[in-house]
Amino acid sequence: MSDFNWDDYENNDDGLFNNGDNDGDDKDNERLEWVRKSHRLMFIDDLEKFQYQAVPLDPIEFTDMFGKPTTEDLEIITQVFIKDYLLWSDKEDENLLYNKWGGDWIMELLKFNEDREEYELCSIMLESYKKCNRYFKTMYNKNKVK
Repeated sequence: MSDFNWDDYENNDDGLFNNGDNDGDDKDNERLEWVRKSHRLMFIDDLEKFQYQAVPLDPIEFTDMFGKPTTEDLEIITQVFIKDYLLWSDKEDENLLYNKWGGDWIMELLKFNEDREEYELCSIMLESYKKCNRYFKTMYNKNKVK
């Protein structure tokens, strides 16, 4: 009888009473994180592929849906913005840049690159932000009903 152990005859109820590891919740959270990451990467991929479509989410909506953007995310988005800037700046269709990105994303990228001390990129984004504001003010005033 000295080698008798109740654990040999009873079910392991640790998960039932939250005494042990709760693998089910961990797997659900892990799956949810994987789905959020996949959607975030598809969003960034769409920014690259669909050059003439407006960015469907502003930075706040991006954070609400996918979580805080990573450094890698913002680096890729910055490169996509610069690619668009080089394509459209100082041309007749420069307004495509502002219609696609809007002031919120340009300011978000400006802050990100300022923290990384990428001042050349910051100067491009600041200039674009100012032009974007002027563009939308003229569009607003043009469409304003008197």
